[in-house]
Amino acid sequence: MEAKAGERVEDLAEVLAYHTGEALTLAEATGDTTLQATVTPRAARYALLAGERALGLDTDKALGLLDSARALTPDTDPSFPLVLLRWADADMQAGRQQRDAAAALAQAVGLFQAQGDLLHAGETLSLLSTVHWYLGESDSLALVEQAVALLEPSPGPGLVAAIAQVANNRMVSGAPREAVAAAERALTLSDQLGLSVPGRALGIRGLNRCTLGDLDGLTDTEQALRLLVADGKGRDAAVLMHNLAITRGYLEGPAAAVAAFEEACLFAQARGLTEMAQVASAISVGALVQAGRFDEALTQTDLLLPMLHASSNRLAEAELLVYHAVVLVERGQDASEPAEQALQIARDTGEPIHLANAVWGRVPALLATGDTAAARTLLDEVANAPTHDDPEFYARALTALARAAHTLDDPDLLARLAADVPDTLPVQQHALATVHAIQTEQAGDHAQAAVLHADAASRWEQFTAVLERAHALLAQGRCLTRTGDPAADQPLRRARDLFEQMGARPRLQECDTLISQASKLSS
Repeated sequence: MEAKAGERVEDLAEVLAYHTGEALTLAEATGDTTLQATVTPRAARYALLAGERALGLDTDKALGLLDSARALTPDTDPSFPLVLLRWADADMQAGRQQRDAAAALAQAVGLFQAQGDLLHAGETLSLLSTVHWYLGESDSLALVEQAVALLEPSPGPGLVAAIAQVANNRMVSGAPREAVAAAERALTLSDQLGLSVPGRALGIRGLNRCTLGDLDGLTDTEQALRLLVADGKGRDAAVLMHNLAITRGYLEGPAAAVAAFEEACLFAQARGLTEMAQVASAISVGALVQAGRFDEALTQTDLLLPMLHASSNRLAEAELLVYHAVVLVERGQDASEPAEQALQIARDTGEPIHLANAVWGRVPALLATGDTAAARTLLDEVANAPTHDDPEFYARALTALARAAHTLDDPDLLARLAADVPDTLPVQQHALATVHAIQTEQAGDHAQAAVLHADAASRWEQFTAVLERAHALLAQGRCLTRTGDPAADQPLRRARDLFEQMGARPRLQECDTLISQASKLSS
């Protein structure tokens, strides 16, 4: 089969990088300074060229080449900022220390601007935005908006890419309408400039259409994935697969999400995209927790936390800490440390959406230690935040937050937590069904609450959300017990079986107490 032109150039660049590298090694070994001076610039140039072309296809190869290019290129060389940019990109994708990548990018921005190279300065700011987001910094959106401002006077592929990055920032901060608008702007501009369809912008538009309830957005994402893979944009394709897994989670449930995350992880690993493989594995832990697979969740957490901490990927680290806290609380263990660490990272980002996720772990941990005042304060903060329409973090956390408000016997707080949650996507519909059941129980109508909890349990079963199903069955049995119905034994025993599989001892004790009460009703 005849190789494509791009493939031939890539092979040639690698060959030249290899041979100039060998020549340089020989010159150094023989002390031939004249040959060294001649070969070094060429070796640096070919390493940069080959490294650029390997990005997104073979990250380990790219990083090795770009490590060489950085070592061989003097900081006074006009190409040095480009070497820094490409090296930082490879360093990030390889899952190494994100702060090193951030420092290199910050240096590159200044050098590009000093050269008057605004196109590369804008590209660098866009990548720096991504790295700062991983680090949990609050200026991620401001950086990419600065990139757009730099690039707007000279519209081209760089501006399209920067606007797509704005769309991505809007998406991850829980602003789907703004994300769609930015993605549309990138797509429109690309069309006006006669450029090919930007797969990244198309994928982001599709994901956020789904978030808003327009499931035709899946067509966008499927087309985008094909475009990105065909274009050799491995990291962008891996990111899209990761986000599709999240989308599957709130449309189909945690079992579908786990399978999709595994696929995304394998795709990333095959290309040496360690950063995305780690992120996909980390976020899949949340789906494992929801699916009641606690032991697997803890094993994966123990494996990934040191890696994420070492690379300073604070946002993925925070998510793992939240999931760890949720499991510990369910198992009756002290979750204060991971829950508080996750909450601090969330506050550092300045993003309300991350706070909602962190509170999922922190509030139950506070209630477990009897600190009801601090729990109430956090719940009140989340109830007032503009994040209730988010299906990824908020809808997932809502049921646990509602149970906490029920524990605090605060109907107003419970109502405010559920306010403005759309009844659009399956996860939102099931969460609202659970909230309605809790509200009815709190109002004292235990017979009707039992019916509603049974409906919620059925919903969660179909959704493969084992943890929520177990809680709904427990609540159904509790309500039936209070009405004096001996049939309470049935949902309680089903709940007990599920909690036993999860190792959730406090729930087992609660089930056993209620089962004992129910047995007296039938005797």
